[in-house]
Amino acid sequence: MRDWAKRINWLWAAGGFTLVYLVGAALIVGPVRAWTFLTTGDLNEVGDFLAGVFSPLAFIWLVAAVLTQRQELDDTRHQFAEGQKVIDGQMKNIAAQNLTSALQYEKAQEAAKQTYKLNLFEQRFTIYNDLLTIHKELESKELSVDHWKRLVTIAERSAFLFPDKVYGYIQNVSEMCIEHFIYLDENKTSWHVDPNEGGGPPMEERHVAVRNTAMSQKFGLVASISETSLKEVMWNSMRVSDE
Repeated sequence: MRDWAKRINWLWAAGGFTLVYLVGAALIVGPVRAWTFLTTGDLNEVGDFLAGVFSPLAFIWLVAAVLTQRQELDDTRHQFAEGQKVIDGQMKNIAAQNLTSALQYEKAQEAAKQTYKLNLFEQRFTIYNDLLTIHKELESKELSVDHWKRLVTIAERSAFLFPDKVYGYIQNVSEMCIEHFIYLDENKTSWHVDPNEGGGPPMEERHVAVRNTAMSQKFGLVASISETSLKEVMWNSMRVSDE
């Protein structure tokens, strides 16, 4: 339907045509003649007359009804099309929002991964430095219970931060420390100072061998946490994989 036809109210047009038609028919026939015919004429003739007069009006109102229904149908189609455009726009906005959310999620996930990797590296590097600190202390000090406790704590931390190979190595170092203390306790007489013997420890071959063994144990432990040894064991594990 054309635009000008869409703007016409066909019921009002049909009503206006009906009014003009009836007035015109009345002027042509004459009200007196029409009234006389209707009141005195044969019923069949009256029926034919009325049918002839009102048939065009019935056709006009039928056309007006069809055109009005077509207007309503066109309006419904137009509203549906506009509604579909709105829905399409909303779907596009939702798709854009989903894409933005997905990109934000990926960025957040990547940022979290990088943060995790950085924190894990820092904690691993802290353990590495803690072991180097103990090594430097043992170069000038005797092995103490405090050193053993620190080694045990470092081993416990490494269980959650390093692969099993590195954790096992550090655990072994802490066990070397406690084995050294047990050995010292079992052979403490080899360090007993006898005032009658010049104020020094026993010099018998057995005692000297014990002291040399204890010294070798300490040197072995110190060497196991030297910078060279730790780099060889731990350095490849310092890098955090992307898995």
